[in-house]
Amino acid sequence: MTPRLALPVLLLALAGCSGGDPVPSVPPPTPSVLPGTSEDGFTGAREDVEGLDCRAGSDGWAFSGTVTNPTDEPVDYRVYVALVDDAEQVRQVAQVDVDGVGPGERRPWEGAAAVDDADLRCVLRVERAPAG
Repeated sequence: MTPRLALPVLLLALAGCSGGDPVPSVPPPTPSVLPGTSEDGFTGAREDVEGLDCRAGSDGWAFSGTVTNPTDEPVDYRVYVALVDDAEQVRQVAQVDVDGVGPGERRPWEGAAAVDDADLRCVLRVERAPAG
């Protein structure tokens, strides 16, 4: 190979090694089944909770409220309380189960979370399913 021809060939070979190889694509995440879907029998029931009290204390957070079963059958509840900061980051989620609430029955519930930050707010998610 002549020196004049070797230089362009060398430059082309180096260009192929410049890190321009494509980065393998990562497939999008597959959604997982979340609580509250029809697969586990629970449905949204936020309207069944009233009187939410959520306070920071010396031992973390304490929360409470009352569920009322508006259906004609006994139900079980999952009450999720998310502690969320000003940046909309969830700091912790606590689950309170309230089982066997009869038709038309009102039942208090309470829970706690050991989170030291007092500058949070509570976000509620509630689900119900036939008792069992």
